[in-house]
Amino acid sequence: MGQDAYLQSILNGYYDSMGGRAALERIRSVRLIGTIAFPDGTSQTISIVKKRPNKVRLSFSSGNQFITQGYN
Repeated sequence: MGQDAYLQSILNGYYDSMGGRAALERIRSVRLIGTIAFPDGTSQTISIVKKRPNKVRLSFSSGNQFITQGYN
């Protein structure tokens, strides 16, 4: 099996497990929320919102400091 065929078989399995490629294409936005922990013991909350076709907003917060960056 060639590398391209192997990759396509993996992607097809993923698409099937998520309800099919058409179902994934209907998704219009995704929100990711988490915490970044640094070696010095501090942490920041991060939020990433992605909307189709090309919009992204990143937000960080640490204590009373907030940073937001967005683009389209």
